[in-house]
Amino acid sequence: MRLLIYLLLFISVFVRANTSDSLFNQANTLYQQKQYNQAIELYQNIINNNEHAWEIYYNLANAYYKTNKNTLAIYYYEKALLLYPNNSDIKNNLTLANLRKTDKIEEMPTPFYIQWKTAIVQLLSMDGWARMSVLTIAITIILGLVFLLTKQIVIKKISFYFGIVMFIFSVASLTIAQHKYMAIKQPTTAIIFNPTVQIKSTPDAAGIDLFILHEGTKVYLIETVNNWYRIRISDGNDGWIEAEKIMKVD
Repeated sequence: MRLLIYLLLFISVFVRANTSDSLFNQANTLYQQKQYNQAIELYQNIINNNEHAWEIYYNLANAYYKTNKNTLAIYYYEKALLLYPNNSDIKNNLTLANLRKTDKIEEMPTPFYIQWKTAIVQLLSMDGWARMSVLTIAITIILGLVFLLTKQIVIKKISFYFGIVMFIFSVASLTIAQHKYMAIKQPTTAIIFNPTVQIKSTPDAAGIDLFILHEGTKVYLIETVNNWYRIRISDGNDGWIEAEKIMKVD
């Protein structure tokens, strides 16, 4: 009975994967034929079936950009970039979409050590760092066995010190993989979807108006109180916004 359940589960996953691939190909064909609204509908159907991949988000963002739905284009470019941070096509198209925004916010300069850290983290995907961790742990174990079994002093020293390096690298890889996983599962960014939003000094409609933001602007989520989010923008200014006026990038 259990074997039958596993078999049915495998068949359902296989059928769903084939169905999603078929819809994705149909959507791509419609996009190439400039039938952007029909393509958008199919891309959204794939996402509604819990299929998430950077290619889907990227193509959907392109379709929204072509239909002048710029805020949705920015939103899905950001989602694609979350899954594939080093993709130059996503970055370039996101830059073009951001040029259409009302708000032109200057970013605060990033310290060089933060730039280095970000560059290292983005070298591999979450899965890539996880695989790297498994590989380096395996190498560490092999080196440990060499250290225990060999009688040659030189080989013992080499395996010992190199094993320590591999162990440190495996821990670092696992930490980075976990960090990227948490970034996806617990989003720290969002896109404003209301045409105009007053950012408040407190999480209350009666709070003082600090500044105005417009749709398409990316904000960083700091904390939440009831249905309000404290947000920060790229120039360092922060304040409170109602949760219903933004969509999280997750």
